[in-house]
Amino acid sequence: MDVYVIVRRNGWKTAQDLQEAATRSTTEADKPDSGVRWIRS
Repeated sequence: MDVYVIVRRNGWKTAQDLQEAATRSTTEADKPDSGVRWIRS
């Protein structure tokens, strides 16, 4: 299995931006057969 790391420096301007990104990534990862597995956040 390939392992990837996403590093975001200054990635979100507001707490709302961060929340929207978290919601989007959770939605994508929860799709059946997405192939995404969170190791840690």
